[in-house]
This record gives sequence, structure tokens and C-alpha cells, in this order.
Amino acid sequence: MSVGDFEPHQEIEMEQSGKRKWIRQIALVCFFVTGASGLIYQVTWNRLLGFVFGNTVFAASTVLTSFMAGLALGSYLASRYADRISRSLKAYAIIGIGIGVYCLFIPLLIKLTAGIYLPLQRSLQLSLYPASLVRFVLCFVILLIPSTLMGATTPFFSKFYVEQNERFGHGVGRIYSINTFGAFVGVIAAGFFMMERLGVYGTIYAGVIGNIGVGIACLLMDRSISSPKKREQTHKSPAASPSGRQRITLTILMVGFGVSGFAALTYEVAWIRILLMIIGSSVYAFSIMLATFLLGLALGSFLFSIIAKRKTVNLLWFGAVELMIGLIAILTLPVFGNMPFYFVSLFERFGHNYVALELAKFLLCSLAMIVPTILLGSLFPMVTQICTRSHSELGRKVGTVYSVNTLGNIGGSFAAGFILIPHLGMYNTIILAAILNVTVGCVILFVKREVVIPAASAVLAIVLIVAIPSWDKKVISSGASVYAARYAEDKGKERRLSILGADEELLYYKEGVEATVTVRKRQRTGTVVLAISGKVDASNSGDMYTQLMVGHIPLLLSRDPEKALVIGLGSGVTLGVTALYPLKQIDCVELIPAVVEASEFFKKDNRNVLNDRRVNMIINDARDHLDVTLQEYDVILSQPSNLWLAGMANLFSLEFYESCRKRLAPDGILCQWVQTYYLSQDDLKIAVNTFKTVFPHTSVWYTVLGDIMMIGSMDKITIDYRQLAEKYNIQAVREDLQRLSIREPLALLSCYLLNENGVDRLVAGSRVNTDVRPILEFSAPRSLYQETAKPNHEMLLSFRTRKFPEMKNFDEKRVTSRASFWYHLGATYDFRGFPEEARRNYEKAISTDTGFAPAYVGLGVNLYKAGEISDAIEKLEKAIALDPLEPDSRYNLAQIFDDQGMKDEAVSNYRTAINLSPRPAKYQQKLGDLLMEYGDYSAAIRKYEAALKGGADKAQILRKIAEAESQKAGKPEKD
Repeated sequence: MSVGDFEPHQEIEMEQSGKRKWIRQIALVCFFVTGASGLIYQVTWNRLLGFVFGNTVFAASTVLTSFMAGLALGSYLASRYADRISRSLKAYAIIGIGIGVYCLFIPLLIKLTAGIYLPLQRSLQLSLYPASLVRFVLCFVILLIPSTLMGATTPFFSKFYVEQNERFGHGVGRIYSINTFGAFVGVIAAGFFMMERLGVYGTIYAGVIGNIGVGIACLLMDRSISSPKKREQTHKSPAASPSGRQRITLTILMVGFGVSGFAALTYEVAWIRILLMIIGSSVYAFSIMLATFLLGLALGSFLFSIIAKRKTVNLLWFGAVELMIGLIAILTLPVFGNMPFYFVSLFERFGHNYVALELAKFLLCSLAMIVPTILLGSLFPMVTQICTRSHSELGRKVGTVYSVNTLGNIGGSFAAGFILIPHLGMYNTIILAAILNVTVGCVILFVKREVVIPAASAVLAIVLIVAIPSWDKKVISSGASVYAARYAEDKGKERRLSILGADEELLYYKEGVEATVTVRKRQRTGTVVLAISGKVDASNSGDMYTQLMVGHIPLLLSRDPEKALVIGLGSGVTLGVTALYPLKQIDCVELIPAVVEASEFFKKDNRNVLNDRRVNMIINDARDHLDVTLQEYDVILSQPSNLWLAGMANLFSLEFYESCRKRLAPDGILCQWVQTYYLSQDDLKIAVNTFKTVFPHTSVWYTVLGDIMMIGSMDKITIDYRQLAEKYNIQAVREDLQRLSIREPLALLSCYLLNENGVDRLVAGSRVNTDVRPILEFSAPRSLYQETAKPNHEMLLSFRTRKFPEMKNFDEKRVTSRASFWYHLGATYDFRGFPEEARRNYEKAISTDTGFAPAYVGLGVNLYKAGEISDAIEKLEKAIALDPLEPDSRYNLAQIFDDQGMKDEAVSNYRTAINLSPRPAKYQQKLGDLLMEYGDYSAAIRKYEAALKGGADKAQILRKIAEAESQKAGKPEKD
């Protein structure tokens, strides 16, 4: 046929066909952008609702529930009209523009809800859960509208895109995969790039531009397609009504698909909770986990679209896939159980490179999640293919199938987070979801009169559940994400034993709504540690100095405080410190109920403070409490967890400090703990600058290497020495501080680091961390595993302008002329792990008074720890010469001789120390240990018994006596 043989209408049709082909491809790109925008909104809504609910699970649950409910409602409503409207692309375009316009105003709408729920909560005095329900309803209504519009896009776009003569599973699978790939890109873009660089509002605006841009493009494309009349004619293809049996089968299929949707979100919630404890809970880790899930869904839909183009799909396919999902989910349980080992191995190889480590985390998530999520992703186009008989009903079927699955998703996400995990645990929650998949698969296959496969699958599932051992709770909660560098130092069997916690006893383990809380006891040292999602947040050893001083310093500095607020319970040690002071009211806000339960294991350390009648334990988010309460506090102590954890930056933001300022008395003090380990210098400056922006009178104090405190007030803080001494001399306070080697009030000054001038110099030019520009949330995780504590300490010292704070009722010249002042400073520095600073102060004490014996003792011990043995012995002998009746110099000299293997000299000095000391139990115990080493068991037993009478630890001494008795019975004693 020559060119001249074409009729004009044929040329037009060919031109229209070619144009439609190109428009379909461009429209597919638009649907990709729609998917990306949808997840960008979801990520930003999570953050916006965090300002409403606080850093609680209710924020994420409200977003997910309203998002899913809107998708279900929108797809259902669209299913009623998609097949009646001829210009589907135009409808899709208008809906997209509507989404963009509405989402532009969501930040304002959410902000306005505070004007409703805050007065209501205050007037009715609602507790956390009723108050959260009120906020849920308000925010649900706001987010339901755009989510409903999003849900309507899929049926309309499917109706436009899928050709009348192509297999529906192929077309729907293709568009669903493209949309989900867009969602994957949206999560990565928002979580890794946009939020940090554009802020919350800028990220929302990017999504708005995407939606409106897509809408305008699709409107223009719709105008260029053939006339509505022609399209309407080509789309008419009435389908025959299904028979009664077919209706029953389809109903069973839809119920099964809804149950499968329930299981899918149950998996997602449980998997994310597990992975939080393994790869970490930074904002990047959350993004990686969600992106992995979405990638699996997208790949599954894409692969099915290829299969559906060539194969006929029926109910048997659906049943078989459901069986595979359930069985594979069970088979992945050991993978999750061993993930801490895998992660440490990956860290050993890639931990030096941040980007490589994040990619390794993505691969680790994929190892467990990708296969089941690929299968889950194939189900939507598969069910659409099975249910749809004609192009004329495609829009309705797509909408119905989508809404049914999404309703199941809503139930799964709620049940998993609030019911299943808290009551069954993560392991059993996954098994339950797998059983649901296997059950659906069996039922579907039975409907198709298949018996052998479902029966065999059910038996196999039961065998696997019984055969596969449950997770080792100590391994799952080992904190691999935080302590990978420490674990990686060990090799082979030692590493495995370390992760297994072979030296630890698990005292408490609870998987709650918010997090998993554990308490462990280390057998070798007796240390008890409290961990949240694997990360240690409190202990009764290394953390004790900071936990105690976060309470003591602000209360010692404040003027006659009556009411205090403690943010974060932890072990309860800091709260216990506040109860030592004559306060009238002490409020403590803790988000996780299990932490309150776990604090019972620290009763001895926190002085059983929860039974103090002045203490009011409040289960709530700290920011929510500050927003709702009208209480005015004299002191607020804030000790949240580390900055790199998702959501923690909200407790280091400008808005948080403004909330604290509103609840402080005019001369009130805020004390904010900040870690300097795993934190860059820029981030540390941002943290301090944000605090100082709200509290102009800010000073910085420090406890041990890696921990600082910012003390802030609206009025200038001038320390009154008389008041300080008066508070120090409260018996319980004095005894507590002396255990920390603070043996006089002025020894507290060793913790002083920067005055206001020093802080000003430190933060010059730094940025501010805000709710809508959460700089620290995105920058802090990048410093994880970097050794920053010492460089940060040296940097802070470089900005110091004076060593001591301004004080009144204090003669600095007279005090600094006393050797004892410098000695006590040196002792506190030594106790806190700053030996060089301690040595300088000991030497200053000696130069002030060459006859001051305690300074020689302190310097001698300091030198010995540094390996300078002969100098250490010389200083201790000098101390003995100056004060022959002081037992400590003899005791320390004995320890040096003991360590050097000089038995006779060690025994002689121990005995002299015992004779000189009015309370020699410590010396007797140490001499007993030495005699044990040399096989003099009878003499060792006598010393242990004497130590026991002198008040030494009974359990420890009895163990030593039993060991000595055993050795004595089994071996001949040495002469």
C-alpha cells in the first residue's frame, strides 16, 4: 500500500495512536512523581505530628492510620466513578492538583489543632492515652482528606493507562511498581537529603510542586488526546455477570487479600522494631528500613507485570504465593536472630566509611526482607488480574482491591504496634502473621479443590515453627548498632561470646509499645545496666558520676528551689539526687512505662526514690508535659538519650528550650545534659548555641570525658559560696558528694568549664537547631563511631576564659592560697579520669605548701597509674615522712609493692596501715587478697574475718573466705 492509499481518518488515527503511546510513557513518569510525593508527605507528616504528640508512637501511628484509611476510602470512592468518567487522565490531574494545594496548608492546620486540644486537655486533666485520642481525631481528620485524594489516583490512572487489549495484571502491575518505585525514591530523598537541606517546610513544598506540576502536565496531555467521544466508544466492553459460585470465590479471595494486607503491615512493624535494635534507630536507619520494604513491593509488582504478560493467572497463583510468603517469613526468623553477628562483621569491613556502612545496612535489611516483600508486592496486580473480566470495570476493580488490602494494612499496623508486640513479642508476632498467610493460602487452594499442597504446607509450617529456635534475647538486645566498634575488636569465639553476653545475666526484658527495655547484670563486675532498644542509657558504674552530678550541680547553684522537674527517669539515680534536697515537689516525666519498671533494679542506687511522697511520676512525652502543664518549676533537669537517635533532636531544639523557659520561675535554672562522644565539633557548637539562644546566661560544666552540662537561666547566675556550703553540708548531700571525691564545697569547681564569655566565643557563627530545620537529627548520626570525646574536650578548654566562676561571699585570693584547695581539686579530677589536670593541681598544692602530705599521696598514686614507679614511691615515702600516722600513704605504697611482686614490703605496709587506721576493713581485705596470692590461706582467712567485722561487704567477703577454705583444704600452704 502506498502513501496515497491512506484515508485521511486513518492517518489521524495513526497519529493519535503514536501520540497516545508517548503520552502514556510521560504519564507513567508522572505517576512515579506522585508516588515520590506521597512518601515525602508521609515522612514530613511524621515530623509535624511529633510536635503534636511528642516523640511517641502515636505520631507515627496517626500518620500511618490516616494515610492508609485515606488510601482505602479514596480508592473505594474512585472505584464508583472511574469507569463512568471518560477522561480519566483529567480526573487524575485534578486530584493531583488538589493534593498539592491542600498539603500546602497542612503545617498551618496541624499548628491550629493546639488551640483545641491544649485547653481541652488542661480543663479535663486528661492523661496520656485519652489526650492522645483527642489529638488523634483532630489530626486524623486533617490528614484523611489528602490521603483520600491520593487513594483515588490509582483507579483513575489505571483506567487511563491500561489498554483495553492488554492483560490487566500486566498493566496494573506496571503502574503499581512505578508508583512504588517513586515511593522508594521519595523515602530516600526525604530521609537522606531533603529534610536536612530544605527543612520540614521546604520538603513539603517540594512534594507540593511535584503534585501540582504533575497535575498541570497531565491536563495538557489530556487535551492533546483524541476526543472524549471517541475514547468513550473504544472503552465500552461490558462484562458478563459472575455466577453464584464465582461470587463466593471472589469474596473469599477479597477476604484473603485483606488478611494478607493485615499480615503485610504486621511484618513491617515487627521487622522495623527488630532492625532498630540491630542497625540503629537514627533517622537514616528508619529511612533504610522503610525504603527496603517499598523496594521489595515495587520489584514484586514489576516482576509480576512481566509474568502476567505471558502467563494466565488464577486463584492457584494467589494461594501458592500466600503459602510462600508465610513459609519464607518463618524461615527468615533465624536470619533476624543472627543479624547482630552479621552487622558486626559488616562493620568490621565497612565501618570506616559512612556511606559504605549505610549501604551495608541496606543490604542487611534486604537479606531478611526482600524476598517476602517481593512476593507481597506481586499480590495487588495479581488479585486485580483475577477479579477483572473487562476493561469497562477496571477502575472499579482496582479501587475495590486496593481499598480491601489497605483496610487490612490499617488493622495490621495498629494490632502489631499496640497489641501483638507488647503481648506476644516480636518473634511470635511474625509467626502469627506467617500463620495468617499460610492459612489464607490453604483456604484458597482448598477452594480450588487442591488438598495435597495446602496440607503439606500447613504441616511444614508447623514443623518449622517447632524446629526453629526462638531468638536469644541477649543477642537481639546486644546493641550491635551502637557497640559494633567494641565488638569488632574481638575476634572469632571471643566476639561471639561478647555478643551472646556470656558474662551477663538478663534481669529484665520487655518489648513495649515504644521500645524494648532490658536490664542486665555483668557477672564479673556486678555492674547493672539499663538499655533501651539495645543502647545503654544508665548503669550503676561508669554512668554514675554524670547521673549524680546532673542532679547535684543545678540544685547546688539554684536559690532555695521548691519545685523540680526531671526529664527522663533512666535508672532513677538523678531523680534520687533531687530527693536529697529539701524540695516540696519533684515531678519526673518518662515516656516509656517499662523504664519505670526497670528502675526497680536500681533501688539501692536511686535510694528507692519512687516511694518518696514528693515524687510525682508522669508517663508522657517531655514536650507534651511542658506544653500542657501550667506548673512553674525552679529547676528543670533534662537528660534525654543521645542526639544521633531519631526524635532526640526534638529535646535539643530551640522550641523545646522555649517550652522549658515558659515553665521556669523567673530565676529558675535549666540543666541540659549533652554527650560529646560520637558528636562532631560543629554539632556540639550547634547544640550549645541553640541552648544559649533561649538562655542568654549559659555556662558549661563537665563531669567525665564525654559528658557536659549546660546550665542556663534568664538571669545571671552568681554562685553564693555561703549558700553552696550550706547545701553541701546537708548530711545526705555531703555523703553523696564525698563518695564522688568531692570532699569540700569548692571541689565542685573542678566541674566548671566555660563561663558566659567562653560560651559566646564557642558558639560564634554557629547555626541553631529548630523543629522545622532539624540539623542535629541528620548530622549527628554521621559522627557515630568516631572518637570525638577527647578532641571536643580540648576544643572546649581552648575557649575557657577563666578557671573558676564568679562567686559572692568568697575570697578567691585567700582560698587559692591554701594547698588543701588545690589538693581537693586534684582528687576530683583524678576520680573523674583527668589525670593530667589532677597532676597539675597536686603540684600546685605542693608548690603552695611543701609540707602538705596529702598532696604527695595524691601525686604518688597519679604517677604510679602513669607508669612512673620510682617517682611514685618517692612521693609516697615523702608523704610518710611528713605524716607518719596517715594510713592512706602506707596503703597506697603497699599496693605498689604488691603489684611489683615485693611481698614482704607490701605485707609490712598493709599491716602498718591497718594499725594506724580507725576503720581498717579495706586494708584488711586487701592484705587478705595478697596473702591468698602467696598461698597463706589461714592468714588470709583471719584478715577476711577481721574485714567482715569492720563492715566490709558481707557477700563479697564470705565468697573470699569460702575460696580460701577451699584452697586450704586442697593444697598445702606455703611457708
